[in-house]
Amino acid sequence: MKKISLVCVAGVSSARFIDTIQRLLSHEETNYYIVSTTLDRISNECVDSDLIILSPQVRYNFLKIKEIFPDKTVVLLDNAIFETLDANAFLELVNQYL
Repeated sequence: MKKISLVCVAGVSSARFIDTIQRLLSHEETNYYIVSTTLDRISNECVDSDLIILSPQVRYNFLKIKEIFPDKTVVLLDNAIFETLDANAFLELVNQYL
C-alpha cells in the first residue's frame, strides 16, 4: 500500500478533499492510502509517505519540505484541482508520480 500525504495549513479543506477522493477510490482497485495532514505535523506524519502533495495554501513551503524529506517525492497540487475537489485529476497526478 502506497501512502500519499496531502498537506494543508489547518487540514480542514484537505480532509474534505480526501473524503471525495476516498469515495472515488472505493469504486476502483488501487493500492493507495491517502491521508490529510498539516504543516505542524508534517515531520511526524510524512516520514513513511511515498508521495507528499502540497495544497496551494502551503506551496510556499516547497523548498523547506524538500529539505526535510530529500528522498521523498514532493509535488505541488494545482489550484484548480484543489478548488474544484477534482478527485480524478488528483489521482492522475498521483499516478504520474507513483
